Amino acid sequence: MATMRNTNIQANKIVEGMRAESAKILADEKQPMNIEARLAALMVELIGNGTAEVTRAARPTESASKLAKPVRLCQFKVSLDGIRPQIWRRLVVPRDIPLEMFHELLQITMGWTNSHLHKFVTAEGTSFRLVTDDGFDGLEEDEADEDGATLDMLIAATGDSFQYTYDFGDDWTHTVKLEKSLPFYAVPMAPICLDGANAVPPEDCGGVSGYRDLRKVLANPKH
Repeated sequence: MATMRNTNIQANKIVEGMRAESAKILADEKQPMNIEARLAALMVELIGNGTAEVTRAARPTESASKLAKPVRLCQFKVSLDGIRPQIWRRLVVPRDIPLEMFHELLQITMGWTNSHLHKFVTAEGTSFRLVTDDGFDGLEEDEADEDGATLDMLIAATGDSFQYTYDFGDDWTHTVKLEKSLPFYAVPMAPICLDGANAVPPEDCGGVSGYRDLRKVLANPKH
């Protein structure tokens, strides 16, 4: 299974020309994309060394010595549930990264388009999500506001895991497992994607079951 090194994958979309892309979808091939610039921009924003937006056009050449900060790091394996071969990424991030920023990092490295709502769910069942400004989307008893929450509120020790769900319609659920903790100097360019395999499914394809049906359709030359 091919792996990627500091590259990102680009989410496939159901668009004109899907037939031409079917071979790639069926083979779970990666769609390479320049991830370095987007992660560099996220890092700049995270440590307060600028106000760069998280875009592919952001500058990727900031010095690691300028951006380094004595914070504890965590190495996570992020896996998309319910699909084989497994779709996964290995990330190193500051332990106290804001959840809102960790969400951006997951969107970038997994290859989603950040077009839907999301939530984090701890092993104990507490959900962290954003509350809408209109006041009509209040929190339930087992929910907490993502605004102001940090990653270390979801994990305590090596081996701990939590869930990240993207798109409440398709319900793409990811398992995020803490593999190990690292000193801040171990990975100077954190946050970073170290490894991973396979592209995420097309957005709005109907979740795990819809993706399976889509692959069957694309594999049938009569369609």
